[in-house]
Amino acid sequence: KAVRAPNVVELFTAQGFNLFDLPGDPCGADLIGTAGEASRDACIASGVPAEVFDDPARRARLDSPAGQYNFLQGGNLDLVPEESDTYTYGVILQPRFLPKLAMSIDYFDIEIVDTISVVGPDTSLQACYFAGDADSCGRIDRDADNGSLWQGDGNVIDLNTNIGSLSTKGFDFTLSYTGVELGSFGELSFNFVGTMLDELTYVSGVEGLPPTECKGKYSGALCGVPNPDWRSHFRIGWETPWNVDLALTYRYYAAVTNIVPATAANIDYELGSRSYFDLVGNWGVSEKSCG
Repeated sequence: KAVRAPNVVELFTAQGFNLFDLPGDPCGADLIGTAGEASRDACIASGVPAEVFDDPARRARLDSPAGQYNFLQGGNLDLVPEESDTYTYGVILQPRFLPKLAMSIDYFDIEIVDTISVVGPDTSLQACYFAGDADSCGRIDRDADNGSLWQGDGNVIDLNTNIGSLSTKGFDFTLSYTGVELGSFGELSFNFVGTMLDELTYVSGVEGLPPTECKGKYSGALCGVPNPDWRSHFRIGWETPWNVDLALTYRYYAAVTNIVPATAANIDYELGSRSYFDLVGNWGVSEKSCG
């Protein structure tokens, strides 16, 4: 069990505007006829002038041509400590018949409550327009003149806060084999590390909204960087007798999809699997070492 108080960055980061992606403003024209279209009453209640919503040309201008909208980010002095429970179970294997081989399998199950994070501007829009959450509607600050979220003063407030919870489960695998003698050519070592992600779930704490599953997803305020269900790296090291050490590492990341639903404009909806090779060499200019 662990407790973590908010740090200086989370508390005191200067507040300022940034951009977030949307396929369209729920009150705009791009989402008309889709599940993402908000009702007239909800849009007007959130700050869209009635004359803008009822004028097709002015309503269309609620949609950003770049698909980007303003949100306010930064620190929050009202943060409270987060708490977590962690369960891990592991097995280590070192067979006698291969003393240089070591293998391990670890299972992890972590849940953090009152997680210090952000709700996400897109989550606030969904919660306001489709779940009727008053707190989420209060975070929508549309421009007073045109109701926009990308022009003038329009924005969605998304400061650091304590969301409901974050939980993750999965397996870590390691395998190493060291000291493979090559005679006068030195020795080799092998190392493999892999993580199989079984669950990565955010609960925003907003009533009426389902949990956000980030396994195999990326983007959005919660999922952020890619979270592949499998990632690994395999390293071969060669310690030569000539003061030169070489290492080749192969890294692999499984494919992920954008948490934002696929649209014709969303050209980066899927990021395919990635493989990388890293080659490292070290040369000691002298055989002497400090004792």
